Amino acid sequence: MVSKQMQNVIETLEWVKDNIHLVKVDPKEHGASFFERTPGEVLKSKQTNYINTCIDLTMATAILLKEKGFRPVIVAQERVHGVTKMPVVYLMIEVPINRCVHTIDYRRGKVAEIYKGRVDPKRASSQKHLALHRFSTDGLTRKTKPHTLFGFAGVFEVHNVFTHCSAKGAAELVKVMERANRTNLFKRVKNVNKRVLRR
Repeated sequence: MVSKQMQNVIETLEWVKDNIHLVKVDPKEHGASFFERTPGEVLKSKQTNYINTCIDLTMATAILLKEKGFRPVIVAQERVHGVTKMPVVYLMIEVPINRCVHTIDYRRGKVAEIYKGRVDPKRASSQKHLALHRFSTDGLTRKTKPHTLFGFAGVFEVHNVFTHCSAKGAAELVKVMERANRTNLFKRVKNVNKRVLRR
């Protein structure tokens, strides 16, 4: 039998997958919004770019959980991107459910995996793990920009907190997105990968 707390978390993930839609945003526009969109903006627009959904979906989920009385922690993993081979930041959530920490990971698109235990870097990605950082959401509001929560002014200062990462790495990621936009990737991803996986 699923506990009331677990049911509340699952309902939150289900709401996100049913209500926040994947859209195709111009790569440069999306690149300019890295670490800039607030949870409120994501929830109001009910949209996120189909590539690199983890920032928007993680921030939106964190604020929804907080508003339900949970105390989520945002976990940022520095890891090597599979295509650019440069360090990038990937976000997940750790949340206590019935006094036991669980991890929520938007592995691709809107596919949310939830599993018992803290973030496991090996489980999070097959790419090279570099570092983990945990951020309290005590000060998180619907108006908080991710970079503010993490303690830097914008993507140009990402290296001040995430020392393996750089603005150059973000720019390379935008180039990858531009190439992906010329493929049928969006048609394959678009709003079909809506699942919540409990492990």
